[in-house]
This record gives sequence, structure tokens and C-alpha cells, in this order.
Amino acid sequence: MLRDGDEDVKNALYVSYLEHLEFQDGKRARAWAKAAMPPALHEAWQSVTDYNEALARGSMSPKKGA
Repeated sequence: MLRDGDEDVKNALYVSYLEHLEFQDGKRARAWAKAAMPPALHEAWQSVTDYNEALARGSMSPKKGA
């Protein structure tokens, strides 16, 4: 889906899946899961994480339609 999906499919993947991945849960680190991600999925996760952090800092405006 990430590689071949249109923009709507990719957006759905980002919003419903990637932005909810947590690799820290209290005292339990899940670094193994992050390390197991294929490169394209890791890039997509990093992109959505960076975007959400910029929104939280107020250094970026929400994307239109988001």
C-alpha cells in the first residue's frame, strides 16, 4: 500500500497506522520493532513523526484536508 497506493491510500496508512506506532511504552522499549521495519516503512513513519512534532511545536501549519 505504501509503495503502490494512491495519495488517499497512503494518507490513510499514515493516519490510521503509522502515527500511532509507539516504540516506548513506559519502561518497555520496543527498539526491536523499529529496527525490523523495512526502510520505506521506517521513512514513512519518520516523516509522519517529524510532521506531528512540528505541529506540536507550532512551527508548521496542518496540511490542507488533514
